[in-house]
Amino acid sequence: MEKLRLAICDAGAHYRKKFAEYITKYKGEEIEVFTFSEEGVFAEKLEEIHFHIVVLGDAFKSWKTVLRERKIPVLLLLDRVESRIAEEIGFEGGGCSEEENDEGICSIDRYQSMDSILHRIYCMTEQECIPELLKRGGKTEYIGVCSPVRHEMQMLFSLVYASELAKEHRVLYLNFLEFSGFYEMCDIEDGLDVGDLILALRSNRIRREQIRDCIYEMGALSYISPFRNSENIHELTVQDFNALLKVIEEEFAFDLVVIDFGSGMKKFSKMLEVCSKIYCLSREGYYYQCQINQFLEYIKATAQAKLREKIKVICLPFDAKRLHGGCNLLEQLNWSEFGDFVRRRI
Repeated sequence: MEKLRLAICDAGAHYRKKFAEYITKYKGEEIEVFTFSEEGVFAEKLEEIHFHIVVLGDAFKSWKTVLRERKIPVLLLLDRVESRIAEEIGFEGGGCSEEENDEGICSIDRYQSMDSILHRIYCMTEQECIPELLKRGGKTEYIGVCSPVRHEMQMLFSLVYASELAKEHRVLYLNFLEFSGFYEMCDIEDGLDVGDLILALRSNRIRREQIRDCIYEMGALSYISPFRNSENIHELTVQDFNALLKVIEEEFAFDLVVIDFGSGMKKFSKMLEVCSKIYCLSREGYYYQCQINQFLEYIKATAQAKLREKIKVICLPFDAKRLHGGCNLLEQLNWSEFGDFVRRRI
């Protein structure tokens, strides 16, 4: 597959360097990155190399017209993006104004997460340049994580587990937990979430490009942002859930999907049946064992007999007291004793 050729044109040496380092570290097999601090050097390379997309800092804004004439998509870095009305942040707008999309130019805040910027790069480039991940795939395995005792570390367990698997496999993470804190803890920007995707599936008017717009990346791990309004989780039906998994399996080449299940989902046991294995997180103690016993009785009464064999109860001896913001939370956990604990479960 041809690599996507990305040019980063920005006068800021530190920003330019960090941008290129991120691409090289996490997407080096898919993206070839070129950096430019001088317009003259960029002009010379533009005649030699066909770039699939160009990122322009403020000092290079005058190149918009030239690149538009050459039909090369442009991602324009701004120090601040003015607020947009809610209607523009949907399937039709894709995060840029209609005028910008028509011209192949998208303005984006330079200080948002690199994962969000990378997502926009993939959405703006042509079909043949997107990674193999976004091409029609085959059989996908589903791994579930749940916690009848509502363990506070459930999402963090799943994220570390999924990110470790993503080192060798193509992995998607789905989150159906109530009030998980996902957006703030992972420093995720506004964008499409799983609710937008579910609504489009219900209307039977979804296009493949719209599905692609819902897939974001966190390093090597892909994810769909969870419901912002947790009440919507309780309205998710088994039919919605199965339709979501079907479109993921038919349209993408994920090897594994790791699913965080919340405790209030309708017909929860029927959703668990798609999983090849299920990690059931608990704590040591009589009270917690009573909760697990009741959960297992529920599974026995409402699900296929073989589902019980897929469930592995794990007593997770960790809490979130020492976690803090201001750094990459996933990296913080990966290098901790907690990360070692999770890796031993793979």
